Order: sequence, then structure tokens, then C-alpha cells
Amino acid sequence: MAKDDDPIALRAEIARLRDELEQAHTAAEDAAEEAARTARDLERAERELARHTHTGREMEQAMAQLHDQLRHSAAVQLELQTDQARSLTVEEELNITLEEMQLVIAELEAANIALRDANARLERRVTERTTALATANAGLVEAQARLSLALRAAEAGIWDWNIATGHMMWSDEYWKLHGLMPGEVIPSRESWLATILPEDRVLVEATLQTCLERHVLDFTMEYRIRHPGTGVRWLAARGRFLFDETGQPRRMIGLSIDTTERKEALQVLDALNHELAARVEAEVAGREAAQRTMFETQKLEALGQLTGGVAHDFNNLMTVVISALHLLGREPLNERQQRLLRRIQQASAQGAELTRRLLAFGRGQDLRPVTIPLPTHMQELRELLVHSLRENIEIAVICPEETWPVRADRGALELALLNLAVNARDAMPQGGSLTLSATNRQVPAAEAKLLGVPTGDYVELRITDTGTGMPEGVRQHAFEPFFTTKEPGKGTGLGLAQVYGFARQSGGLARIETRPDEGTSVILLLPRATDPALTEASAAPGGEPVLEPVSVLVVEDNAAVAESVTDMLGGMGHKVARASGMEPALEILASEAPIDVVLTDILLPSGRSGADVVRAVRRYRPQVPVVLTTGYGGEAISDPDLIGLPVVWKPYEPKTLATMLARALRSHPAEIQAAVSNAPPWEAPVA
Repeated sequence: MAKDDDPIALRAEIARLRDELEQAHTAAEDAAEEAARTARDLERAERELARHTHTGREMEQAMAQLHDQLRHSAAVQLELQTDQARSLTVEEELNITLEEMQLVIAELEAANIALRDANARLERRVTERTTALATANAGLVEAQARLSLALRAAEAGIWDWNIATGHMMWSDEYWKLHGLMPGEVIPSRESWLATILPEDRVLVEATLQTCLERHVLDFTMEYRIRHPGTGVRWLAARGRFLFDETGQPRRMIGLSIDTTERKEALQVLDALNHELAARVEAEVAGREAAQRTMFETQKLEALGQLTGGVAHDFNNLMTVVISALHLLGREPLNERQQRLLRRIQQASAQGAELTRRLLAFGRGQDLRPVTIPLPTHMQELRELLVHSLRENIEIAVICPEETWPVRADRGALELALLNLAVNARDAMPQGGSLTLSATNRQVPAAEAKLLGVPTGDYVELRITDTGTGMPEGVRQHAFEPFFTTKEPGKGTGLGLAQVYGFARQSGGLARIETRPDEGTSVILLLPRATDPALTEASAAPGGEPVLEPVSVLVVEDNAAVAESVTDMLGGMGHKVARASGMEPALEILASEAPIDVVLTDILLPSGRSGADVVRAVRRYRPQVPVVLTTGYGGEAISDPDLIGLPVVWKPYEPKTLATMLARALRSHPAEIQAAVSNAPPWEAPVA
């Protein structure tokens, strides 16, 4: 009987197959449990990935593939349980299942690795985003701090109104603008409008309503509020409306600043403009008077040009006359001849002074400062004023002996004080008192900077009257040229202008203190003189100075003047070498001729000047002093090489010339040699 037909063998085979099937079932159940655990792990992984950002989405495809494989494995297991009649053997099915499970496990491990990589990338990106967010937050904090600082510096208050809810926010500066403490009132549209003056409130509400109706985004308006501490203040508000998609306003935000000072400045400017318009109208109405004034000014300018053009030649002539009179006075004359000589000398002196005053008046001649002892000068001026002013004006002079001397032009100082005295007389038609006082003053650096003068010692001259005083508007314009409050024909408006110009040219200042109906004080601040050798007393001693005979080089292009100066110096016992211009002077300087001092005119022919002579002397004879002479005004001394050198102004007397020569010879080694030694070499100008 065949083996397959043996029942015992068949049962044994069935039993074996049943055992194998049970083992297969057990293995399948284990695989199912493992698959379930794997599914749960995957679900947990999915939940973990869901908690992260979208960067884990790249794992979804892998997870879907795993699910498909698991479903396929489950289908295989179900097929093993329900279909045992397949052609494949149980062992083959189990082998396939094990291989698939190994694939699943490998894929799970790959998925875990991918998940770890994804988590690492996610952590890095989270860290980067956290760092960027921290940096952005720090920048935002800094920007907010800058904005807050700028708003505080500008004293600008911020407001934010939620139109839908009615809620309004005010910044600390906004509370401060209104003089309120934070929380004192509830910020709202009503409380805001309550701070506005009633007369401005209607306009503000109308402006807001117009902006809302016309959908105006940006708006600006100004209004007044009543500040509890400072009264009425002007505020300027600038803001913006925000509308929703339906066109309804939902928010209004902006800022406010205090513009009170600007408003007040504009009001002052407007008042000044009105005043200016009134003054212009008055000027137009007085056009004829202005034209007459302009004509007079043009005449003065023409006179100045004419005087300046002839002054040099006229002064040369006067120099010849005065020199000749001096030499004539040395001759034996009878009484009648001496009387006639004195008359001629007096007339020539008056002519010289007249020339000087005309030059100063017409050409604005520079000042000739000397050291003036004020106690003596003020008493002399008082005597002059007593005979010049009315008897009903009492004159007082307060000038202690310890008052410092001042350095100024004597004639200009007298003219300034006379102008002030005349103004005081006109301000006291019924009489009064005029006081001239002098006080020593030290001006420190801070005050000097404020006054616009150098730091140092000054003398304050105060001329005070008890007249009508000046209104503030008049005081502000008092020093302006041609400004006058007098009737037409009774004043030129140049008196106080001369006073101011004299003070500033002297290195000081002038100012006015006045009160209507109480009087006026004009203060002159003049610098203290520090060189007593330059006093007029020393410049013009009683007799001619004792000077040993010296050799003088006279550089003068006018033959008559040169001859007169030669005679003048020869009469004093000096030796004279004459040069008619720069070239002859240069030849003498370059030679071995003895020269102790050089006297040169400032203006020479052929485009040369006294400055060329000075530079030549510094090159060839640096030990020889130079004395300048000129018949022009001080504007002729403009070259830097001439500044500080002694000047003899034409016309001059012999004693004046002798004094200047003696002073130059005495002071040159100690005071000028240092400057000469540092001077650059002289080069002859190109003809």
C-alpha cells in the first residue's frame, strides 16, 4: 500500500501540518502585535511631529508608505489565516512574512533616523528664529526708546482714539501739555474737547467732521487750551484717520505740540511788519525830505573827495609856510615885524587846523589817538560848555584825580562830548542839570565778550541830563546815521552817529540809558592808555627837545617841502641827505653814507610808497629808525609794514618834528629792533 494511503501516516502528516500552522498562527500574531506596536509608535511620532512646524511634513510620504506596507502585511496575515489552501506552503508564506517584517523594521529604523534629523533641523531653525526674534525685540525696544526720547525732547504728546469703542490713550507728554496728572480724567473724546477753549471747540469739531465725511486721511489743526498752571496755550495737532474696508472710521492717531512761543513770535513779527509798513508809508510821505537829505549827503561826499584830493598838496604848502615862519622867527625883527609874524603864525595854525577838520569831515579821516589825562581835560571842557550852553543848565564834572588816562583822538573826543551836550541842551528846554562823570572800570572776559570789546581796563564816561528822555523806539535807532527826532532843518542826525563811531574806532563802545520824562545817560567806554610817552604834553613840550646833531635821510617828492624840511633840520644842527623818490633813497641806503634816522613821505611817485622805503631800510640799515610824514588822512597808513611807526602829520612845526625824531631814535633799539630782525628781506618793486 502506498505511503500516502497509510491512514496513520496521513494523520501524522496532518498533525505535523497542524503544529506548523499553529506555529505560523503564533508567529503571525506576534508579527501583528509587533506591527500594532509599530503603528502606535508611528502614531506617537506623528503626534510629536504635529507639535512642530511644517518642516516635518517631508516625513508624511514615508509614513504613508509604511502604512501601506503594514496594511499589506496585515492582508498577508489574514490571507494566511483564511486561505490555507494556497499553492504556496506555510513555510514559504512565513518566509515571505519575515522578509516583509524585516523590510518594515528597516524602514522604521530609517524613519527614526529621518525623524531625528528632522527634529535636529527643527531645533536649529527654532533656535535661529528665537535668536532673530530676540534681536528684533531688542531693536524694537531701542527704537521705542529713541522715539520716546525724541517725543520728550520735542515735548510732543501722543494720542490714540479707538473710534469704534470710544477708548482713548494719552501719553505722559500729552497729559503734561494739558497740565493734568495721568488718571486725573478718563481719556475720551469728550474730555479732550473739554480742554479746548469754547471759541475754538466748534471749529475743531467741524474740522473733524469734515475729515470723517470726506475720508481725509491726514489732518492738521491748531487750537487753544487753558493750562491750569500757565494759562491759555496754543497746541498744534497732526494726525491720521484709519478706515476699514467699508469706509467706516475705526481709529484716529496723532501727536500734539505746544506752539505758544511760535504764535507769540509771529504776532510780534506781524506787529513789526505793521510798524515797518507804517514807517515805509511815512518815508514815502517824506520823500522830498529824503531827497534833500540825499542831496546833502552827496554834497558832503563830493566835498570829501575834493578835500582829500587837495589835502596833500595844501598841507605841503602849509608845511612850507610854517617852516619858513619858524626860520623867519629866528631872525632879528623889530616889534612891528614880530607882531606881524605872530599874526601870520596864528593864521597858518588856524589854516592847518581847518584843513584837518575839513579832511576829517569830508573823508572820515582816521583818528590820531594820544594819551589824554581826563581830570584836566574834563575841567577844560566844562569851561567850554559853560560858555556854549544856556544859563539855566547847571553843569557838573565828576572826575577824580585817580581816573586813568584814556587813549583817544583829542579833537574827536571833544566833538563827541560837545554833540552829547548839545543833545542834552535840546532835551531840557526849560533848563536842568548836565553831569559829566568818569569812572575806572575793569571789563572781565565774560562781559567783554557780551559787549564786543577786548578784555582790559577802561574808563567809563557818563553824560547825564535831566531832560525829557527817549522812548524805547527812539533809543533803539538813536545811533543810526540821519536818524533824528528834531524838526526839519534843526538836526542832521549825525551827532550820535559820530559819537558811536568815535567810541568804536577808539576800541570801546557807546550805549544809551534813558527813561521817558526822567532823563538820559550816554555812556562812553574808552580804553585805558598804557603809554604815558604818547601824551600830548610829552609830544609838544615847552621848548625844542635837546637832540645831538644826527644825519637824516629825507625822502620827499615835493621839492618845496623837501627844501623847507632841510632848512628846518639844518637850523637844528642836523645833516640832511635828500631823496626825491624811492630809487635815489635806495642808492643812499645801499651806500656808506652816514644815516641815523629816515624821514619819508608815505606817498611817493612812480607807484612807490613809504612802505617800500621801510622795507629797504630794514634790509640795508636795520638799526636805523623810520619816521613817516603825510598830508593825507590815516587811511594812507594801511600797509602792515607802516603800522606802529611814528607819524608826523603835515603841516607840522619844527618842535613837533624834533620831538618825533628824538622819540624814534630813543625807542628804536628797545622796541623796534625785535620786529625788524624778524622781517623778511626787502625786494625792490618792479618798475
